[in-house]
Amino acid sequence: MSNEHELTVELFRAEPEMTRQLLDPVVGDDLSRYTRIREDAAALADLTPATFHADAAFVFLDENAAETGLNEHGVSPKELAVIVEVQRRTEKSKRLTWPAYVANLRAKRKCDVLLVVICFDDVTADWSRKPIKLGHPGFVFTPVVIGPSNLPMMTDPGRIAAQPRLATLAALAHSRNRSRQETVLRPYLTTMMSLGDEASEMYADYVVGCLKQPDRARWEDFMTAPMESFVQAYRDKYEAKGEARGEAKALLVVLRARGIDVPAAARARISDCTELDQLDSWLHRAATINSIDELFT
Repeated sequence: MSNEHELTVELFRAEPEMTRQLLDPVVGDDLSRYTRIREDAAALADLTPATFHADAAFVFLDENAAETGLNEHGVSPKELAVIVEVQRRTEKSKRLTWPAYVANLRAKRKCDVLLVVICFDDVTADWSRKPIKLGHPGFVFTPVVIGPSNLPMMTDPGRIAAQPRLATLAALAHSRNRSRQETVLRPYLTTMMSLGDEASEMYADYVVGCLKQPDRARWEDFMTAPMESFVQAYRDKYEAKGEARGEAKALLVVLRARGIDVPAAARARISDCTELDQLDSWLHRAATINSIDELFT
């Protein structure tokens, strides 16, 4: 199993809510009624035969629903099980095991089951979403597929900082397309490296490590550049003809990307400043501070 595979599974385990976020736009059901989501590793361990081992499973619980027992289909309306499978290439054996995952888990938990396949290239995604005919009349299984075509391209530093795991999943999917690398990886890596926590740096390392050469070497060099290069990236994007307004906007974006809370008074002080030297000093200081108070001391 590759690092890319393991990392992707870990992203979902660390943030089960991301499963709902990805499924909401692509399934017809309203998943907002489920009030709690938890991983159900035991459900996978109990699947038979033992070779039927999916990557992850989550149970969506509607804690507000009335106790009505099993419905006419033999399942509980209070639960929904979701199986997550990471698929990096076409693999014919999955056409046999995926329907088995769903049928076995449905029988075990007595609830409806969805299987979602995470893909990082269009070829694998298109293959994964093809209906699987099981032989019985009308019995056709079609996986739910999340891939480059329905994963967002996350380029806004604030959104990346707020949703680092979803941003990592999106970066894994879109960075394989060389025409999108600059658009996707520059803001992603800039933001993740500026957050200053071990998990964000690990995610960034994994994303770059999954690239092929020479792209990997290029983005490894980008990651090891001094923090000033990250600051410069924001300045280049937002500075308009040397105007203080652009410098101030770049400063606010860096602060947001690093998760620094900026009260209204501090935002006004930055936005109203017209001294380029002062703004430049603040912009460089923003790369290392832990609170807005440190910016102005």
